[in-house]
Amino acid sequence: MKNTIFTLNTVLFFSLLLTLTSCNGQTQTSTSKDITNNPKTETKISLPNGVSSQTMFRCSMKDKDGNLWFGTTGAGVYKYDGQSFTRYSENEGLASNFVVGIAQDIKGSIWVATNDGLFHNDGNSFKRLEIPNFERPKSDIGSSNSSDKKLQVFCVTGDKNGNIWFGTESDGLWKYDGHQFTNFRYADSNWKEATNKGSFNNQHQGFVSTIVEDKKGNIWFSSSTNGLIYYDGKSFMVVGRNTSAIHILQLIEDTKGYIWMATRLNGICLYNGKTIESYLEKDGVSDNMASCLYEATNGNIWFGSLGKAGTSGDGLKGITVYDGKKFTPIASTGMRNNQVWTVIEDNIGNIWVGTKEFGLYSYDGKTFTEFTTQ
Repeated sequence: MKNTIFTLNTVLFFSLLLTLTSCNGQTQTSTSKDITNNPKTETKISLPNGVSSQTMFRCSMKDKDGNLWFGTTGAGVYKYDGQSFTRYSENEGLASNFVVGIAQDIKGSIWVATNDGLFHNDGNSFKRLEIPNFERPKSDIGSSNSSDKKLQVFCVTGDKNGNIWFGTESDGLWKYDGHQFTNFRYADSNWKEATNKGSFNNQHQGFVSTIVEDKKGNIWFSSSTNGLIYYDGKSFMVVGRNTSAIHILQLIEDTKGYIWMATRLNGICLYNGKTIESYLEKDGVSDNMASCLYEATNGNIWFGSLGKAGTSGDGLKGITVYDGKKFTPIASTGMRNNQVWTVIEDNIGNIWVGTKEFGLYSYDGKTFTEFTTQ
């Protein structure tokens, strides 16, 4: 049963910034720019030396060519071409192997969001996107030392006009048109273009956790201050009432034009153009702590959740599928960990699931096959 949201309890959010953030995981709409010089490919992924066994597969993306891309919180990025995996890490130009967002622009470049900046492929390697004169407000950093001014990027997407949009931990929303940067932050009860004279006093007022472009070209994003917001190119609009209480981890637009949200404590939320409705465990969702979502080619929507304590052998569920009529939780039998952080579909209809404890699985509708080893 649908539950229209009028009020939602506010909970502490920022103690979980590095683990409870979202990124765009839907299929992109351009041709890949090839990256070919990585020396190591694997048919199954082994945990790299020195990488924590608790590392997550945190985000995913399918490019125009059908390759799957997976970002991890410690092992960098993996590309799967249908036969083998290729790893891209600090050796290929990333400043950090902590990856929380992946996207593709209309020219085919792959963009990677990390906790130390935004990177894009430049031929056979990755290159940092340099932001001229970037400086955080002093209230946003622990000291005035320039070495502390790392740009923590949590989500990225490319729009139909070739712009790159990315959201940050404490530096607001950014737009890059290939030449110039525009930075938007929340101040004086509104989102506005940032200037050196702007009044940005709260460290987390500019936090942006997820971004998606809709079919009309509006940019939707989630903010810690306002909840659900969209930008039509001229002004910002906060959607719904009291949406700042909805801690959104990922957004997608479905084929009907509805906006779906995976939320921290309010299960799965849906904005149908008029109201925001919530679906919880009592409605068939496996867990009220939703983490990610993806619309498959058949119209089914897959949701990942943070699961319950225990192991997959207990029959615990970390995934829910919605067929347009009902929510069906799926037992995570065969998965070492049911804390799901990303879900995506490959070209032959298999659903790929990324979890904590360095787990990556393919689901064919009956069984989970693991593609990682500890």
